[in-house]
Amino acid sequence: MKVLLVATDFPVKRGGSSVTYGGAGACMAQLVSGLVEKGVEVTVVTRKEKGSYTELFDIPVFRTAAVDLGIRQAKIAHSLTVLPKLLSVCKSGEFDVIHSHNPAAGFPSVFASKKSGIPHVTTMHGPWADVRIGRASRSLLSLMEGWTLREADTVTCDSKQLTEFVVGKYNLDPRKVEAIENAVEIERFKPKTCSKKTARERIGVKTGDKLVLYTGRFLVEKGIDYLVDAVGEVLDNLDDVSFLFLGGGFDEHVVSDWILKEKLSKKVFNIPYIPYELMPYAYLASDVLVQPSLAEGLSRSILEAMACGLPIIATDVGGNPELVSSENGLLVQPRSSKAISDAIVEVFSSPSKLDLMGGKSREKVEASFTVEKRIQSFIDLYERVA
Repeated sequence: MKVLLVATDFPVKRGGSSVTYGGAGACMAQLVSGLVEKGVEVTVVTRKEKGSYTELFDIPVFRTAAVDLGIRQAKIAHSLTVLPKLLSVCKSGEFDVIHSHNPAAGFPSVFASKKSGIPHVTTMHGPWADVRIGRASRSLLSLMEGWTLREADTVTCDSKQLTEFVVGKYNLDPRKVEAIENAVEIERFKPKTCSKKTARERIGVKTGDKLVLYTGRFLVEKGIDYLVDAVGEVLDNLDDVSFLFLGGGFDEHVVSDWILKEKLSKKVFNIPYIPYELMPYAYLASDVLVQPSLAEGLSRSILEAMACGLPIIATDVGGNPELVSSENGLLVQPRSSKAISDAIVEVFSSPSKLDLMGGKSREKVEASFTVEKRIQSFIDLYERVA
């Protein structure tokens, strides 16, 4: 089996550490590693990254010139420049399947599939057009997204909810759309592999408080501003709680400016980036994960936190209810800082319940969200469409 993967984000090595860009980039690394281990031949077409780096995998990786428009929509422009390289690569190898990731990569893959006759599978890693800023941008990108999904031979989504959403929104044939749910490396992300003190030392966080973690891109659609507002409300009620914001992104200033303005540096730790190899320590250093997104597929950060035995507080959107229930956390109303702060206060009110929730989190990922299951689902799909 020979598979051509197409994506706008694909991880690289910088200074010996792997670097991923958001959940989709981490999923790509997971997918490639799993496919190669199963004997699948993988080639990647993606965009160049800035600065010096080496490839993370010993497979053919073709990188096209990145388009830097200084705005988040640069990935969409890149989808137009990748097509010549994609067509060239399709000619150079006898691929069984083109597998694109998100509409920015799926759009040129449709043309490549039609030109080459290679079946095209496209994967949605979460809501795409609907989370763009501005009505005009959402409308235009919805047209692009809808056309890409209709023209692909098969569509997969990272959650059951997202599958239902795209089928309904774009009137897709439900027989060509299926959920292949996100997964987590349960051997990398494990509970209690070191003490909280050791984990905090590894990531440079010095506090004896209970620690609330947010990890992800600092973007308004991730609900970061609602979590910021919730911090003050929590600190008004609990004096032994601190917060760790781990991520960075286009709206990073929302967090950094607020910390300076409110003089919260002793209670709020802001780490824009740590190497992916250290991510398990971020979860092990923490007591609860808060994910305040306004839209979501099947959150990788939630899965990783669950695998590390953390209770979860998440907004009741997208695929979050597929991961979080009263057994392992709390679902809260989106766009509400009070709902977030009330939930944080509630989970810390009972240490025994906190431990029980964390145990249920680990049980759930072990039962349903393993990498082995996800990789085999994709291989079975490739064999059906090839």
